[in-house]
Amino acid sequence: AKEFRFHMKQRGALLAKGTSIGAQFFALFQGNLYFDLALYANDMAQQLAGVFLEKKYNFLTTPVSNQIFPIIPSTLIKELHTCFDFYVWKEVDSQSSAIRLVTSWATDEDEVKKLVAMVKKFSNT
Repeated sequence: AKEFRFHMKQRGALLAKGTSIGAQFFALFQGNLYFDLALYANDMAQQLAGVFLEKKYNFLTTPVSNQIFPIIPSTLIKELHTCFDFYVWKEVDSQSSAIRLVTSWATDEDEVKKLVAMVKKFSNT
């Protein structure tokens, strides 16, 4: 029992910490806030997916959520990395890879438009 309270605190078991997390969930489930935030994130991802579809790029998986995995040329990856942070998920072949793009409630629509414009400008010949 020595230092029991300290160990509880280190593992997040104090009531104060649980209350803080509970308050966040309580706010999220007021009205439709949770669903509105998720819908916004999904809409931003669909805008991104739309430009990759328009440019005839394939996807590692069908885009259905706020995460998309377009397969794009290494040259486009290099270009996009000059302005955006994202993860190269999987190398598909020597010239292209699948990247992981994730949107959230905090995704700036202007940044999405900027990425869309860069992809549109890139020629996938």
